[in-house]
This record gives sequence, structure tokens and C-alpha cells, in this order.
Amino acid sequence: MVLSEEGAVESSQKGIARTFQSFYQDLFSTSHPRNIEAALHSIQHLLSEGMNSSLTRAFTEEEVVAAIKVMNPIGSLGPDGRIISDNVVVAYELLHSMQTRLKGKSNGFMALKLDISKAYDHVEWEFLYKVMLKMGFAVTWVDLVNHLLFADDSLVFCKSNPDEWSRLQQVLSNYEQVTGQRINLDKTSIFFNSNTKQEIQRAILEQAGIKPSGPFDKYLGLPYYVGRQRIKVFSLVLDKIKTKMASWKTNDKWLPSPSTYQVQSPVNILTIKATVSELINPETMQWDLHLIHAIFSETEANLISRMTISPCRSQDVLKWRYSDNGKFSVRSAYHLQGTMMEDRRGQSSTQPQLSSFWKKIWGIQAPQATMSFMWRASRESLATNLNLHKRKVVESPLYPIYSKFPKSVTHALWTCTTAQDVWSMSSRKIQKLSILSGSFKEILMPILDQLSPLEFTEVAVTAKAIWHRRNSWLFEQQFHSPFHVSKQIHAELIVIGLWIDNGGKHSKIQVEHSTQWSAPPPDFYKAN
Repeated sequence: MVLSEEGAVESSQKGIARTFQSFYQDLFSTSHPRNIEAALHSIQHLLSEGMNSSLTRAFTEEEVVAAIKVMNPIGSLGPDGRIISDNVVVAYELLHSMQTRLKGKSNGFMALKLDISKAYDHVEWEFLYKVMLKMGFAVTWVDLVNHLLFADDSLVFCKSNPDEWSRLQQVLSNYEQVTGQRINLDKTSIFFNSNTKQEIQRAILEQAGIKPSGPFDKYLGLPYYVGRQRIKVFSLVLDKIKTKMASWKTNDKWLPSPSTYQVQSPVNILTIKATVSELINPETMQWDLHLIHAIFSETEANLISRMTISPCRSQDVLKWRYSDNGKFSVRSAYHLQGTMMEDRRGQSSTQPQLSSFWKKIWGIQAPQATMSFMWRASRESLATNLNLHKRKVVESPLYPIYSKFPKSVTHALWTCTTAQDVWSMSSRKIQKLSILSGSFKEILMPILDQLSPLEFTEVAVTAKAIWHRRNSWLFEQQFHSPFHVSKQIHAELIVIGLWIDNGGKHSKIQVEHSTQWSAPPPDFYKAN
């Protein structure tokens, strides 16, 4: 039985077929969009001839291979899931700020949670076509596009007053007219912050015909505001996790088959709740090969039969396969993520070299803080202007002092002239190293083969000192000359040398620092 758009229950074959036909005819029929030109008025021409030339050139074999390699082998095509999780975090932060940081302000604010009825179905092609042309896309490229996927869960923020709502309502009405999509008022809700007076809330809700947001409403599947009722709010998430875990009994990843690690053969003979133990002969503690070959495909049966069974009849134990002791750690997860990212870039041939590199980084004869710094620098995760710009923390990626180059890790620690002033005071072998380009990791990898462990310790201590020197200047306006930094490096290397001679044990070693006047570099002045 199905329920038609008119609310009638159809149970006959003809009635059901007629309901489905009517639904899809309405779904894929044009709504004859209006006022498209007015909606395009504010859209700017963004694409240059060079961009269009890049978009319209023929795809190369390398591009196709690269695109295939970054696809999730067991997931649907589409944008990275991290984009969705980032949206959840941003939405939570905005709503939290509305309730806390803006508390006591004169203006009230509200968030409109939109539900688009036809978000996953279609958007009017005429509208999309004209939008892309207005942005400057070449006609040949626009003709390649035949559909667009829209998110059906959106948040719109504005001040909470009737005038603001009227303007927003007009914008949404225009959006519906030109795109052919519809806002589902039954599933749309408004969240008001505590500054919004009750009479204003009632006026807006009556004018909009929309319900107020409940305390446990969700955005992209997660609660978008957490007040004091944390247990009730997150119980919904916990219930969802428990439900997911309950289904893992039949979908455990126990086969040594890359990508899925799950049984793909249809369930037969045994029940859907059967466990692996039912495939083992309890007397011989060997696989029941006759049963296995009767249930699974030939490929999966051969995989299972080659798996070794413990004769000790011990209980199953969960283990994290990416650490030596079988226990999960944040460090092992970071290393796993790095390996997976390298694999996606098609650099699997360099894995042994990378593995050796990371072992040498974590084997530097230096304090843990220095090893951790070198690891973060090698992964381009220091808080440089370039990285902060990528996270939209700062407006420009350029170096704040010389405003000419993007402030990358390589620039901050290696190629910058202020960094080279410090490197020039290192030991002779380090001074003779060529100034390479590329990521900091790409610079360090060949250096590791040229230097002894103690010399690489000097590289690590020097890089960390250059970073601290840079931070002292940016955040404390304290300038340290290359000579001063070199003395600090030398003192720390003495301590590390004594620490090594002491067998790596902690000792109370004091290094006296002589204080004497040194001339400032050109264009700087000292005042006593």
C-alpha cells in the first residue's frame, strides 16, 4: 500500500503504479522558474580564460588514475565527509555564541533551520545554466553538467525582529521561484537566543508559520546546541551508536580482504545472527571446510580456510593492529592517517623510505619536545600564516614582516633570510647543506642520509630555536640576534651531550650562560 499526494491509500496494482507515476512526473517536471535575471544581478564574473582553458582541456590518463585513487572504495561518490563534520562544528560554535557570548546584548538573534523538499532530487536546469554562464564558465563546460546535489539541511542566521524576517522571507521566496526547490515548512524550525523577547518570538513565528526549535533538534544528524541537559541530548547519539554496534555482529570486518574486510557472500544455511565460531569444528578446532565452501564464494572460502585458528580455545580479544602492543594510541592513529594520506596520493612506492624517515625523527637524540616539534614541522602542522590562512584564522598567508612570501613551514625554518642567518652559524657540515625547496619533510629526508645522529640533533635543536625566535619577535616584540640564538643552541647541545653520556638519564646539569654585549644586526638598534 502507498499513500498518494492527495492522501488516498492505494492498494491495487494499478493504483500504486498510478501514484508512483504521478510522483515522478511531478518531480522531474519544470516549475517554470521566474525572475531568474533579477536573481543573477549580484553574481560576479569569476573565471578567467586560463581557468576555462584548464577546465575544458581533455582529461589525461594520469588525472583519471589520480581521481580513482582518492575515491572511497566502499563509499558513495561525493565530497569528503570531513566537510560535513566541519559544518556541524561551525554550526555548534555559532549557536553556542548566540546563547552565551551575545547574552545581555540589546539585539536578539535567531537561526532558521531549513528543510528543502527537493534537495536531493533536482534543481531547475535553466537556472543552473544561467548561473554558471554568469560566473564565467565556458559553454562547453556548462554543457557537461547535468545535475547538482544540494544539501537539504541548512542554517541561516539573522537578527530576530519582524523586519529582518520579512527580508529573509523575500530572499527565500525568490530562491524557490528561480530554483524550483521548495522549503518544507513542516520540517523547518527557528531557534531564538535568550535575548529575543517572547512577544517578538511569537510575532515572527505567526508571521512565518514555522514552529520554534526544540531542545533536541539536530543539524546534519547531530544536536546543534547543548545546554545543561547534556545527558538527554547525547542519549540520542548514544542510542544511535548502540544500534550501529548491534548490527556489527553480522558485519564484522574479519576477512583478510583489503578495502571491505567483510563477507560479501549472501547469507544462507546459517542465520543472519550466526557467529564465526559456528564455522569451526569444536572437537578438532579446525575450520569446517565442507560448511564453509557451501556458504561462501570460492574466493572467500579460500581466504577463510587459510586463516590460522588458535588451539588454546581462548576468548577473542580486540586489538589495535597499528601498534606494537595492540593498544590504541593517538600517536599510532596519527601515523596511520599519514600513511593513508600518502597512499591516496599514489606514493605507495616510497612507504619503506617514509617509514624509515619517521623512525629517525622519533629517534632523534633530543628531548621529547624537540622530537615532537620536528614531527609537527615535517607534517606541515605548525601554526604558520599559510596554515592559519587555510583554516581561515588569518586573512593573509603572507609573512607579516616581509609580506612577500607565503609563510610556510619551509620558509619559516629554512629558506627565510632570518632563518639562514642562524643556520650560517651552525657546524661546518650543516653550513654546506644546499638550500633546497619543497616541503620541510622533503628537505629533511636527504639531509638524514648525509649527517650523523649528533649532527641531525643539531639540526633539530636549531630548527626549534629558529621557531621560538620567530614567535618571540611576532608575539612579544623581542628580537634575538643570530649570535644570541647560536649561543642558546650551543648550550642546549652541551646539555644533550651530557645527557647522552649519562645513559639518557635525567640529571641536574647546569650550564652557565655568560652575559656580554653583542652588536645588533644592520638596521636594528640597542638601547641600554
